[in-house]
Amino acid sequence: MTTNIVDVHPDKITLDGVVREGKIRLITHLHTDLKLNGNSMLAINLQLEQLKAIHKQIGDYLDKHKNN
Repeated sequence: MTTNIVDVHPDKITLDGVVREGKIRLITHLHTDLKLNGNSMLAINLQLEQLKAIHKQIGDYLDKHKNN
């Protein structure tokens, strides 16, 4: 199995807000020339500030939609 590591720019992660089958979709734009296939593993390196921002976005979304 091949392992590929991609760094993601802080402003390239967005919370889509689309919930399907109990899942929220996060979108990130990967600017890379990696060729991924079913046998590849992709590790995405996120900065702590990126994770905090994602955590806040998801928390805000869940608070806003908790009765749905």
